[in-house]
Amino acid sequence: MDRVSEENYSAPSVEMRYQGVAIRLGTFVIDYIIWGIIAYVVWLAAGLYAVIVFSVIIELLYFTLLLGRYGQSVGMMVVKIKVVKEADYSAITYGAAFVRTILLWIDEFPYIIPFLLRAILIWTSDKKQRLGDRVAHTVVLKA
Repeated sequence: MDRVSEENYSAPSVEMRYQGVAIRLGTFVIDYIIWGIIAYVVWLAAGLYAVIVFSVIIELLYFTLLLGRYGQSVGMMVVKIKVVKEADYSAITYGAAFVRTILLWIDEFPYIIPFLLRAILIWTSDKKQRLGDRVAHTVVLKA
């Protein structure tokens, strides 16, 4: 079975506009609630140090595997947006998903307002790309 059916990926039409800050903030909240629940369970089972280590691993796996396989995290599935290659709007690779995930930590700076840098980068990009999108050459479109 193919990773993702190629028919789900095509050039953006009028309906498939680049997705901005508000909808992506919604996905952020949904995904981090899920991630937080997993981290809490690990904390109960193994303690604080394990939470820190496992949190990093869980976040890397969660976003890399979901985006690499489906082009969407659970939050993105809920709000019906997806990540695609900037060049041809096809499915992204696991490598691109990994790059986007690593750069989430930079996007979250300043950590007291975790979405601020990400929002500024999206607002200042013609294609509404955050840092991870720019480096991985991806865009977020309506699914």
